[in-house]
Parts: sequence; structure tokens; C-alpha cells
Amino acid sequence: MASFTIKIKGTKKNISKFFSALTHEGDVRMGRGAEADICYLSKREALITGICKDNIHNDLIAEAKYRSSLDAPKESITLFDACKKYRVSMVLHSEDAPFFEHYSCSRGKIKESRSGFLDPDGTF
Repeated sequence: MASFTIKIKGTKKNISKFFSALTHEGDVRMGRGAEADICYLSKREALITGICKDNIHNDLIAEAKYRSSLDAPKESITLFDACKKYRVSMVLHSEDAPFFEHYSCSRGKIKESRSGFLDPDGTF
């Protein structure tokens, strides 16, 4: 299991739609989804914290591509597709020690994508 935080910016309505896709609460599903909570920091910014079963890449990126090819009854999108669809920007960091993932995306354009193993001092 990997814990993660997402700092997300956009309209409150679009942030809510992104969150619904992440947690499988609507007609659009983001990969395998995740258990998460959301805290609105302002009208245009929120912090999402949660846990996914494996890691971000497998659960919210690769699995979404696989599910969309299965003729699933609900729309299945990737993490990056969700950023584009809902016109949000986000920075995601996850850890499942000693492994980490870091993604930054603005309206579907990937700005940064890093993953690997933490140094012994906990940095990457």
C-alpha cells in the first residue's frame, strides 16, 4: 500500500469531479481508485490524502489504460487524463518506503514524473 498527498488547483467543481473519479464515486473512474479524503484550502485549491493498494503508477495510470480496453460500463481514465478532463493542476507525492513516486501535471500536460528508491536518510 502506498500513502499519497495531492495538492490540486482548479475550480471547486472540477476538483470535486477529479476527487469523485479518484474514489470511484461517479460515472468516471480513475484506474483502480483509492481511499482518500479531501480538505479544501480555498475556493481553488485542495489537499487530497489517501492510500492506494499498490502504487500510483499501477493503480491510477497503468490500470486505467487496461480497464478502458475491457469495454467497462463506466469511463476509465488515467490520473493525467483526469487532469486534462477536469482542467486541474496537481502535484502528487507518494511513499511506500523505500519506494517513492512524484508527479506534477497541469491540465493534462505532465510537468514532472519521478520514481525510485529513497536514500537511507529518507530523501530522494
